Amino acid sequence: MHLYLLGGATVEDTPIKLLTGCHRRVLSHLELLAGAAAALAGKDPHPDAFDALTRVQRYFATSGKIHTVDEEDSLFPRLQARSDPALDAIMAELADQHRQADPLHERLDQVLDRVLADRAASSADAEALRDLAEFFLELYPGHIRREDDDLFPRAAEVLAESDWAEIWREMRARRD
Repeated sequence: MHLYLLGGATVEDTPIKLLTGCHRRVLSHLELLAGAAAALAGKDPHPDAFDALTRVQRYFATSGKIHTVDEEDSLFPRLQARSDPALDAIMAELADQHRQADPLHERLDQVLDRVLADRAASSADAEALRDLAEFFLELYPGHIRREDDDLFPRAAEVLAESDWAEIWREMRARRD
């Protein structure tokens, strides 16, 4: 079943596709973070490591934050209105993981501010970047699978075309 929205695009071509595409970018930026963190642990890190960290910081400060808002402010409330205990449990789990990651994203941003300002990393900052990359690489793949495999398919089944149209409008407004 395809629900058509805004100019004939389907749900799969709009909100869900945008959300799942963001998941791929999250994982890609976490790999960049892990690689740059490993490079900074070396004696003389290549300048590309700092460029990678700049891209990571920019991504999580903009698109990464918008993605979470898309889920929590647009998708989750419409699903919660369906009073589906299974969906409610999934969303509670996912929201808890968002809350768990939030202070660590703030910590990452603080460390990146220092490292990028100095174009060098102390051993403590290099270790912090490595630890944060490891944490995120443990958390996000399972989180993303839960959304992609369980939440989004169920959302496609239960939400009305009008819900998807409004979600799409809200997502686009955040990006304009």
